[in-house]
This record gives sequence, structure tokens and C-alpha cells, in this order.
Amino acid sequence: MTDYEPMFKEAFNAVFGNVPTAMVTDTRLSHDDYPKWDFKAGSYQCLCQQCNTLFPAKRRDAKYCNPNCRKTASHRKDQIERARRNIESQIMFIQRMVKDHPDLDIFASLELDKIRRLLNVTTAVETDSTE
Repeated sequence: MTDYEPMFKEAFNAVFGNVPTAMVTDTRLSHDDYPKWDFKAGSYQCLCQQCNTLFPAKRRDAKYCNPNCRKTASHRKDQIERARRNIESQIMFIQRMVKDHPDLDIFASLELDKIRRLLNVTTAVETDSTE
């Protein structure tokens, strides 16, 4: 475990909360959650995970109504991953600076606290907006 991992885990938990691993890895639908076959339309009626519209699908495990929604969802996931990597790289940079220049220890601690508080404020805003 590297020096920055505990801080990154703390920042991740501040943003996303303590998410159980099973909840993250198991994204399969249960049997009752799958869409039912619509005999009249001759297809499944699925809900698009990107734009929340009902659409006819040939497969019951379809997630997106068209390629644009699939591409948009993929790009949004990529944006989150890039943001996480940026946060991680900034924390690593600050820690390298402290290692190379011990006189910056207090200043670096203050900056890391600012990052931590920023992540906590972001989480509080997201929580307030969802209620």
C-alpha cells in the first residue's frame, strides 16, 4: 500500500460513501427485475439507463435505447474516472513535494485538508440535491 492510498480511500468514501464491494461488483438484475415480453408489440419494453425513456428491445437485458445514449453513458463514466485520476495525481504530487522539501510539510497538510473539505462539501451538496 502506497502513502497516498489511505488518503485516496478516505476521499473516495467522502464522495461516494462506504459502498459495499458486493454492491459495486454485482450489477446483474434479479429475475423479477427484467422487463417482460410485450406480446402486442413483439418486443421487450425496457427503460433506457441514460435518458429514462421506454423503448422496445429485442433482448431483455438491453440498457440503452440507441447508440447515442450508450456513447453518452460511456463518456460520463470516463469523465468520472478521469476526475478520480486527477485527484489521485494531485495528492501524489503534494506528497512527493513534501518528501523532497520537508519545510513544506505544514503547508501541504493545509492544502490536503482543503481538498478533504472540498470533497466533503461536494458530498453534502449532492446529498441535499437528491432529497
